Amino acid sequence: MAGMSDMLILLPAMFLANKIDFTVPENVLLVRSAFIGIQVILLSLAAKMYLDVSKSKDDRKIRVPPPPAFGQEPVPESQWEVKTVSQYDMGKLQQYVQELVLHTLLVGFIHYKWGIVPPLLMQTLMNPMRFYRNPLAQVYIFGAKGPEYERPFKEETSEFVKSLFGDPNEQATGAPAEGDVQDRPGTIRELPDEESEEAEEPGKASQSKEAPAGVISSSSNASKTLDDIDDDIEVVNEEVDQEDLLLAED
Repeated sequence: MAGMSDMLILLPAMFLANKIDFTVPENVLLVRSAFIGIQVILLSLAAKMYLDVSKSKDDRKIRVPPPPAFGQEPVPESQWEVKTVSQYDMGKLQQYVQELVLHTLLVGFIHYKWGIVPPLLMQTLMNPMRFYRNPLAQVYIFGAKGPEYERPFKEETSEFVKSLFGDPNEQATGAPAEGDVQDRPGTIRELPDEESEEAEEPGKASQSKEAPAGVISSSSNASKTLDDIDDDIEVVNEEVDQEDLLLAED
């Protein structure tokens, strides 16, 4: 959902950037001022969150799964790191500040080195959106509450990252990764149907048993044919004998 909202803002912004004449110094100065001002505001809000996290001193302990690593199986829950809520929030805040500073330096270097202006405009729009979606900002700046803000937070993960590392949210709940087809205890495999093979074997046996009966029937038919021939021969012999007697009387 976040990716779709980003595209709904980025596409019009890119269209607008193509319409702006960045050869005009005033336009470039305006974009630079907006870029620097947004980063200063976000760093100021991060500083406020730092103070709020430091004052909270929430000592409730939670289990935090390690970040997913490429080619490694999910770590069992018994090996997850135990942290307090304050330690977890401080770690998330440091991660956000590092990403913000890295993006700012990278885009600033590209603009300084090659004079490209559109990346400044894109980051001016994207960084506030990232800040607003950050659950830590929702809790400490906007006062959001609810089960979706329970620690550890659910990570927003792209489909590409899921395909490489799996879904960290599923690992956090102990659920298997989507598409896992490996054998596990309790998995039922489809085996060959032995009953059907056994059902076929008696049929073969019956055919083999019926074969001798066919041989017997054919032999009995042959014996009946020989008896008929013997009877015919006897009849012919009797007729010949009768003709011989008639000739002798003549």
